Amino acid sequence: MLAGMGAMITAGSVEAADDRLARGVRAFLQAHEDAWNAADAKAMFDWATADVHWVNVVGMHWRGRAEVEAAHRVYFDIMFKGVPLKLVEVERLTPLAPEVAVCVACWRVGAYRTPGGQLRPEALNRMSFTLVGPPEALRMAHVANIEVVAEAQVHDPLRGRRG
Repeated sequence: MLAGMGAMITAGSVEAADDRLARGVRAFLQAHEDAWNAADAKAMFDWATADVHWVNVVGMHWRGRAEVEAAHRVYFDIMFKGVPLKLVEVERLTPLAPEVAVCVACWRVGAYRTPGGQLRPEALNRMSFTLVGPPEALRMAHVANIEVVAEAQVHDPLRGRRG
């Protein structure tokens, strides 16, 4: 029996719970993609906890929804507005506890110019989301965003070729 659930969890109900979680994650990721593509930082973080943490692709660490949203608003204004984001795949969805899950998603991000003027080509990003709440109302509590460095992938000792 799970604490607070009041019922035995059978294989069938675990599958149903996992399906509910998968649907909730799909809705969350679609809303995230839609908000990014609309350059709408507020909508992106309507799906965040008040104390969300965000580690961005270059290692900046923003704390709290107001800070995370403000940073994204600035970056939409100076470099990401009109840069497309498209979900490639959900690589992993792992329930950790009731109303806590980790999702690893791979995104394709369009080319953009950094604040320093460097042109960054279209690339893949891998994001790890810690999600909390019931599947119908998931909120991001922590996000780490990492650019997938294409030329390094061939040196992955488990999935690439050894160089």
